[in-house]
Amino acid sequence: MRESSRIDVVCGPEVLETVLALTHRWGVEHGVDEVDQARLSTLVRAAVEHGGRFRPRGLSLLISRHEPGQVRIDLRWHGSSGSALVEGDVREIIATLDAFADRWGFSGSGTDPVHWMVVRAG
Repeated sequence: MRESSRIDVVCGPEVLETVLALTHRWGVEHGVDEVDQARLSTLVRAAVEHGGRFRPRGLSLLISRHEPGQVRIDLRWHGSSGSALVEGDVREIIATLDAFADRWGFSGSGTDPVHWMVVRAG
């Protein structure tokens, strides 16, 4: 069983269900309960839908065990706007991040920053 999975997509409504199904399968394989699966899916849905606003915009999503009882989601955006993802880009989804992620933020700089979220997952 792999501890992490990477999903690469071009954002849009047509890929949302596939990304959610792959995220769910990862959670099942790693013993994530239904309540925490719902939190994880809510965050992934918000990220993919947000990215879809900038189509075509690629998204590399890495889901991995972070610490015991936690899952980390790393999002790396590619293309379309030509600008790096900064906090201002996620202003509209901050309420979702605050409600469903235990911690979230940005790392790196320049043209390839990473937006990360940590979620409790038993």
